Amino acid sequence: MRGKDLPKAAEGKSTFARRIKLIPYASFQGKYLPQIKENEFLEMYRMNSNRLSVDGPAQMITLDNDNRFEATKLMAGWYSFVHRVRSSNGGTTALATYGPFELAGGKVREVILGNDGRSVVGRFVLPENFQRDACVLSALVSSNILAVYPQVPSGLDSAATLAWWNAFWSSDEGRRYHRNRCYFTNNITTDASFYFPSLPPGKYKLFLNEMQPSGTHTKLMQTEFEIPDGADSTRSPDDLGDLSAAN
Repeated sequence: MRGKDLPKAAEGKSTFARRIKLIPYASFQGKYLPQIKENEFLEMYRMNSNRLSVDGPAQMITLDNDNRFEATKLMAGWYSFVHRVRSSNGGTTALATYGPFELAGGKVREVILGNDGRSVVGRFVLPENFQRDACVLSALVSSNILAVYPQVPSGLDSAATLAWWNAFWSSDEGRRYHRNRCYFTNNITTDASFYFPSLPPGKYKLFLNEMQPSGTHTKLMQTEFEIPDGADSTRSPDDLGDLSAAN
């Protein structure tokens, strides 16, 4: 700001005052452990204060040859990372989410994404008479434990609301909600194989869904599996093998 841009007071008159608060930028430096395959990419979102919705568009994250990345000139706040895949219809779906992570103004935060949990792969064996060209198939994995959506007490102002959310996320209930709200989907490949990177520990159900041109979904099958606590994400993915998908 230049001095000549400040408003001038008329002779014998006072002028209004302006207070300017300068907020320093912050940065992420980190590494992404899961593999980024063809048509997949990593995004970063700035979250609203409740950490359940995003604030603005996503920022694409570029990985170097060692899977490291850097995101600079960021505002302080909470950020989440999402591993996405481009589907055949031009849209995208989430394969995995990480965070949210708090970023303080003027600080550089180091994060390792995908170090808590395991990747899962497998393949669906479709019935011989299945008409693959007549529908879109997708693999969906969701937590076996339903998380109760948090409810903010009524009558709180913005500062008290933010304090309530901070207290909730640091509580056992908040950590349990964040851990159990896993819900990921992926269009399966032409050979009916699927891949979910770095699922956090927990019990899961895996579904194979069929979407017809009419828009209806038919569940072909489901199976259950578990990612144990302390699972090592740096190992090869857990292979669920061939899963029979009956009509």
